[in-house]
Amino acid sequence: MADGESGVSNLEKSAFWIYGVTAMIMREPMGTLLRHASAAGLGDPQVRVEILRVAVVLAFLSRLFLAAGLHFETVHMSAGAAKRFPRRSYPVDFLAGLIQLLVGVAASTVVSLHAGHEGEADLFNILAGAFLLADVLWLAVTAALRFSAVGEVGRRAARGAGILLVSFVLAVALRAAGADLVLADEAWLGAMLVLTSVDAALLIRNYGETGGTQV
Repeated sequence: MADGESGVSNLEKSAFWIYGVTAMIMREPMGTLLRHASAAGLGDPQVRVEILRVAVVLAFLSRLFLAAGLHFETVHMSAGAAKRFPRRSYPVDFLAGLIQLLVGVAASTVVSLHAGHEGEADLFNILAGAFLLADVLWLAVTAALRFSAVGEVGRRAARGAGILLVSFVLAVALRAAGADLVLADEAWLGAMLVLTSVDAALLIRNYGETGGTQV
């Protein structure tokens, strides 16, 4: 829905506060990374992994904010939204986005934590997987309550699950081929970064086109 005087949509206005939220979230991981890199050097394997982790968190947040803004504008705020989506719940959609945001924030706080040995659970990777699967939980709730936006949520959930699956398969394949744990971890993170960035780029194509079908 556009402002009558400026022609600026609510979706476009939200970009300004998103800058501040992103800066606050990224302050800690970027500070940690810079301190570690200055002490150990960019050639250190853990530093390389942390660089990818910080980039992944930033890509996750970008994807989340773009998708959430588009969803709320399309389903709740645009002209005719009530007719196109008669069954909807702002609180449910808000809580779904908030949960995913908190998982992303949690991941941003553990970019410097590394598994002590092979087979030990890597907390960052667990949180990254949870972030990408959060939309699946949202889809399950949306479908159970028979909300009209199940198709929109379903597309997001499918993309998140697809990003996770491709990244996981690539890492497993490299390990099976004899690659070390660091290389497999870099491939896993790199795949998530690239695929998440592509998904964000697809969302940007529709940014502001709230009246039509989402890509």
